[in-house]
Amino acid sequence: MSSIARIPRRAQRSMRVKLGGSILALVLLENGRQIRARLSQLSVNGGLLSLENPLDEGIRVTVLFHLGITSVRCRAQMMFPMWATQGCLQPCRFLELEEESRASLTRELGSLVRSGAPEIEEEPEQSSEGSSEAGSAEAGSSEERSSAAVAQPALEESSELLEEHPAEVSSEPASEQSAE
Repeated sequence: MSSIARIPRRAQRSMRVKLGGSILALVLLENGRQIRARLSQLSVNGGLLSLENPLDEGIRVTVLFHLGITSVRCRAQMMFPMWATQGCLQPCRFLELEEESRASLTRELGSLVRSGAPEIEEEPEQSSEGSSEAGSAEAGSSEERSSAAVAQPALEESSELLEEHPAEVSSEPASEQSAE
């Protein structure tokens, strides 16, 4: 049985990569509802999800996505959302990531950086507990457009993953979905 690495709260920042929304993800709520999202940024500690409607801060979800040859299914905690021009950007922190998935994800992120995807530079540690793992993103920047081209094959593979887990269609706001 594979071991699960519990990520300490004050873990050292790892490599973060801008994906520009090129990776599709599926967010599974505890009530069974499924929400489609796009990953704007990703590290082995968490990511920045682009969602139509924000989820409640602090809820626990399961995030599924496919990057290169790595499929990740991990429990995560949603953090405070930021409104964007279309929908919102909401960081999530991975809570339990199997050691094998963590190593594979690290290799995939390194591969993306080597092939030209922009790596987000390390920022000085903030004393605020509410600082997001994924940092802020500027929509439509040239870096995001170039990283989208680098990660295009991953977009097609993650589309296949979402087809295996079709999301439910609901007219309820996302905050009501998470409360069920």
